[in-house]
Amino acid sequence: MSKKVFAVLFAIGALSLSGVLTSCQKGGTSTSSSLKTSLTIFMNGGNEYEGRKKDSIWKKIEEDAQVEMQIEGAAHNSDYYTTLNPMINTGDIPDLIFAVPTSAGNAYNNWVNQDIVWNIDDLLAEKPGEYPYIETILHSDQFKNLTFGDGKHTLIPYFTSNSGWGIYYRTDWLINVGYFTEVNGVKIAKTPSTIEEFQDVLRLFTENDPDQDGKADTYGLSPFGKAFYQNPLYHAFGVTPDYDIDSAGQAEYMLLSPKYKKYLAWINAMYAKGYIDPQFATNNNSQDRDKFYEGKTGILITNAEQHVSWIASAFENANGKGLLTMGPAPVGTKNLGVEGKGGFSDWGGYWGGYSIARTCADPYAALRLMNYLYSPEGSKLRSYGIEGVHYSVVDGKYVPNIDNRNAEPAGAFSGANSADGTFEPTGFYKFGSAFSNDIDWSEDRTHFSVHIDPDAIDSKYSALIKQGIAYNTLCTSKLVNVTGFYSSFATKMKKVEDAANTYAINSIMGKKNLTSDYEALFTTISQPTYDWPNIQKMIIEVAKKGGIIS
Repeated sequence: MSKKVFAVLFAIGALSLSGVLTSCQKGGTSTSSSLKTSLTIFMNGGNEYEGRKKDSIWKKIEEDAQVEMQIEGAAHNSDYYTTLNPMINTGDIPDLIFAVPTSAGNAYNNWVNQDIVWNIDDLLAEKPGEYPYIETILHSDQFKNLTFGDGKHTLIPYFTSNSGWGIYYRTDWLINVGYFTEVNGVKIAKTPSTIEEFQDVLRLFTENDPDQDGKADTYGLSPFGKAFYQNPLYHAFGVTPDYDIDSAGQAEYMLLSPKYKKYLAWINAMYAKGYIDPQFATNNNSQDRDKFYEGKTGILITNAEQHVSWIASAFENANGKGLLTMGPAPVGTKNLGVEGKGGFSDWGGYWGGYSIARTCADPYAALRLMNYLYSPEGSKLRSYGIEGVHYSVVDGKYVPNIDNRNAEPAGAFSGANSADGTFEPTGFYKFGSAFSNDIDWSEDRTHFSVHIDPDAIDSKYSALIKQGIAYNTLCTSKLVNVTGFYSSFATKMKKVEDAANTYAINSIMGKKNLTSDYEALFTTISQPTYDWPNIQKMIIEVAKKGGIIS
């Protein structure tokens, strides 16, 4: 994402926390009959809900939270911030704003530094105990360092699982190359569990004609053209995600670590042997997936969980049913990688989140809405609908009421096609899911986790989703969810990351070597325009302030 810097600065008047109004700037004025505050919300996919008739669940959310929601937005792609940023620049600011700071260039940090969004801790301090779920979330071990600017909690996180990634394999290819076990005469594909076994499958999928067409036209893998897509492979070499503190107490970036250098030597050897698609570096959008669907590769490393629906359906349309399985992240061995190390990158369990604009005339109404939506009751409502109407809980499972769901406006719920091709709304309430994934709270309501429901994600592919979840072990950095890096370093950090990724991709293809070119990379990033030594010092300082290291 290119950097986007605001050209217009504007002053925002001070707002008294004790005397806020009961309406918000864009939402109009509340009436004495409804006593509801009107809130304008800019969200991912919000354009789908502009002007839509409100269903019974939407109305219940508004009634319970005593707000009226006016929805705006765009799909979260290149149009999202090109739509949102001009609104910010002109002062026509929505009351609640969904943003993914890492996708917004410098924009989000600018909002914080220009006091465009609230430090939510300031709001919570004025009314302690009134918004317990938001308070618990923001001050939890998981999210306490999810701060921006000078240690401000400006983002209410959108919950996701900590990884949500997987490794897909073609079962027919595994069986064709002899990688299977036999039970009662039935061949059952097995998947590699170590990096040595993974290497063997790469070889077999390249050299042993896995599609049995008599041609040498397949590869083991064609990864996406960004290095982090290979995360379950380089973690077998002891690499940890993103930024971390190494054993010597120094800050490191994953693609610059000595352990990653050893990984590069291995993956370059796999490329040189022809096991990796020679055109992988140009993969963007869904090209890595397309090659998997088209039978060019037998392994796909990408998103799992919700993405299983799209991947499995596209694969089945091209190749038939029952030919997909998921495998674990391969671990290192005595001979290759770091013994016992492995997993998928732990990216912290959130994807962007919601901020409250300083121009909102009643920020407590926005906070009240978010506290309700993240509460045990509100989370279940916005995820499954009204209990006893749209679903029931049977033996701990959420069982949809199909008839009552079909009585709501078309498209209210996600779902899957039944055996006869009929769409059944077995999934989540779609509008509510735009606020966050479902949250499970402990009985005392002091601890939380994201609730992953494979049957609601897609009942048709729930077995495959469950398989991926079972294999989803995590590799974690000490600096997971530390976002309070000084904004003055943001551009330099991005330059370092881009330089490291470019070097990594080129070294895999043999265009850079691991001696002189590796040393040249560190010479380059030590220059003032990159400033890697001072970035490291800054990261250490932030880690100390956050209580991560002493």
